Amino acid sequence: ATELRRYIAEEDFFTLPSIKVEGFPDIKVIPGNELIESISDSYDRVGMDETIVVCRSNKRANIYNKGIRNTILYREEELETGDLLMVAKNNYFWTKDYEGIPFLANGDMMEIVRLRNWREMYGFQFVDASLRAIDYDWEIDVILWLDTLTTDSPEVNHQLHQQLFDHISEDYPELQHNRKKLIETIYESPYYNALQVRFAYAITGHKSQGGQWARVFIDPYKGGEESLEGEEARSYYRWLYTALTRAREKVYFINQYALDCSSGKGGVMKHHACGLNGLWDVRHPTLWGSMWYWDVNIQAAFAGVFSSNRLDLGKVFSDGLLTYVDIAERFAEDVHDRS
Repeated sequence: ATELRRYIAEEDFFTLPSIKVEGFPDIKVIPGNELIESISDSYDRVGMDETIVVCRSNKRANIYNKGIRNTILYREEELETGDLLMVAKNNYFWTKDYEGIPFLANGDMMEIVRLRNWREMYGFQFVDASLRAIDYDWEIDVILWLDTLTTDSPEVNHQLHQQLFDHISEDYPELQHNRKKLIETIYESPYYNALQVRFAYAITGHKSQGGQWARVFIDPYKGGEESLEGEEARSYYRWLYTALTRAREKVYFINQYALDCSSGKGGVMKHHACGLNGLWDVRHPTLWGSMWYWDVNIQAAFAGVFSSNRLDLGKVFSDGLLTYVDIAERFAEDVHDRS
C-alpha cells in the first residue's frame, strides 16, 4: 500500500506493482481452483459479514455474487432470508417512521431477516422485506426492488427508475396536465421509493470505500480490453490501493498470475509488458515487434478452426502449443511461484 501511494503521488503509472507474498502471512495468492474453498473457509472462521470480494466492475461482482450464492451458500431462489445486501442508492422514504435512522445510505450493508408478499407491479418485481443493519443495532421494513439486484451499472438503474416513473404516472390521468402535482404524487409512491440494493458478497472498489473487513479477496481483472494508460492507469492504481486497505487481517489475491504476467515479471524487457489487456493493445506494441505480431497472427489463423468446431484441423496448432507446456509450468513455478 505504501508503494502504491508513492506511485500515485509521483504519477508513475507505467510500473505495475510487484506483490510480495513470501514471508507475509497476511497476504496470500490463490489460484482459481482454491477460490471456493478459501471463501467458504473465511465464512466459517470470521463470518460472511467479515468477508468480502473486491472487484473492478459491477459485471465481475455479479459473477462472483451468483457463484457464491449457488456454489457456497446453495441458495437457489432469487432472494432468500439471510442474504447479504448493499444499499445501492440513498433512500429517505422508509426511515420516516423510525426515530434515530435519518436515511438508508448508499453502501449500507444489510441482512435479510424476513421476506413476504412477492409481487409484480408496473412491469417490475417487488417484495416486502425486513432488514437488519450489519453495522448498527436496528431493523427496518421496506419494499425491495428486485430488478436492481444484478444490473451492471448505475446508468441502467437510472433508466429503470425513469421507466417506473412513467408507468406509475399512468395511474394518474387526471394529473397529466399538472406536472408539478404529478411529480409530487409519484415521489410519495412506495414503489417509486422501493429500496435499490445489490448482493454484497462481492462489490466494486468504489462501493468498498469507507468499509473494512477481516478478510478481503481482491480480483484485479476488469474484463475486456484495457490499456492501463492515462486516466485508466491512474484509476487502476487508486482502485488497488483502496482494495488493499480494506482488510484488517488478511488479503487474498485472485487472478494474480495474470497480473504478474502483465507486469512483465521474469521478462527481459519487463517495462514493455503489454498490460492487463494481453496482446491486443496495438496502439503501443512491445519492443519485440515481429515476434509479438507473429504470435497474434498464428492465433488468428487458427481462430476459425476452433470456432467452427473442426478441432481435427487445428491439431498442428495444438500439438505445437503443447510442446511448450513443460517450459511454461517451470517458468510459472520459478518466476511466479505457481505450481
